[in-house]
Amino acid sequence: MEDSPQSKKSKKIIIVAVGVAVVTISLVGWLVLQMMTRAPQEPAAPANTEATDMTAQPAAAEAQVEITPDGFVPAEITVAPGTRIVWINTTNTAQSLMPRGGTQLENFGNTETAAQESYVFTFTTSGTYAYASKNSPAAQGVVHVKSAD
Repeated sequence: MEDSPQSKKSKKIIIVAVGVAVVTISLVGWLVLQMMTRAPQEPAAPANTEATDMTAQPAAAEAQVEITPDGFVPAEITVAPGTRIVWINTTNTAQSLMPRGGTQLENFGNTETAAQESYVFTFTTSGTYAYASKNSPAAQGVVHVKSAD
């Protein structure tokens, strides 16, 4: 039995529609693949219309001391003048530091540090600075501040 001209025309339309769908799906798949494998691009920096000082500034040195239930970790640390020490309270209670052994810490300020918080102090002068926990005086630490010679 032979197809009518109307039936042949319908078959051609269906074949063309399927072909277009296959090409479209393939193109979309290719584009998605290209986007997934492309390295991320940094956004372009805005044009700078003002003169800027491009002199590199050294980053401030920083050291960390953990306040633990067993004491300070590390208990003794050596740093250069200008170093920021960050005491991180890893306990579940507020902690405070106090100078010990005749150590003078001007501007040491209020050292009370809530649980899971931190206290920061910058040592600017060479010397040896002994401290202890006000909560547990047996927990003691020392900061040696020495210039690199």
